[in-house]
Amino acid sequence: MSKRSVLDQIKGLICVALLFALLSRADGEDYAVRFKQLKEQKAAGAEIDSLLSQWRAQKPNGPDARITGANYYFNQSVGPIVSTKKQRKAIMR
Repeated sequence: MSKRSVLDQIKGLICVALLFALLSRADGEDYAVRFKQLKEQKAAGAEIDSLLSQWRAQKPNGPDARITGANYYFNQSVGPIVSTKKQRKAIMR
């Protein structure tokens, strides 16, 4: 096997690896964009749950889906804060 042949094979493998990396990154960004759209549209919780489940299944070792999901569920668990106290004016010194 000649040096040129080996170099051509290595170039081909590197190109395939880069293409795969770019496609997988774009796929993760698609999920993030879709999640943002669903939140802006105030979509049903089941829709968002489904998207987050698909995202985690697609990227089981990726932190983005897990962090986004954790933040979403945490924010859903915090309800509105209701107080019976009247607001006081701030005292400027």
